[in-house]
Amino acid sequence: MSTRKIYRIEQMNSQGIANDLVLMAALSNGSGKYTSLDYMEQYIKEEKKKYPVLCQDITASRVDNNILCIDKGTTHLLRLTEVEIMELVDEDSPTLNRYSNTIADETAHELLT
Repeated sequence: MSTRKIYRIEQMNSQGIANDLVLMAALSNGSGKYTSLDYMEQYIKEEKKKYPVLCQDITASRVDNNILCIDKGTTHLLRLTEVEIMELVDEDSPTLNRYSNTIADETAHELLT
């Protein structure tokens, strides 16, 4: 049994910097390469420096150290919640990998018909 962190992504409105963070969080969820909330918060600060006019109303605030809220003025753009999940690894459990290996096995060719 192992644990890993993923993000619950709640995008309320589409906007450039929020879209960037949604992509980062989704890639972190699916790729196995974790991207921290600290990194994403720093990304927003850097974008505000690079594009001060485009990002002038963008704010990023942390709630309970595991939630990052992105707002533009009074409009909520995005909320990322970091959650920890347990991954059960059991040799006898029916997993996609186990079934794909069974189907690929030449002795189990009757499963394909």
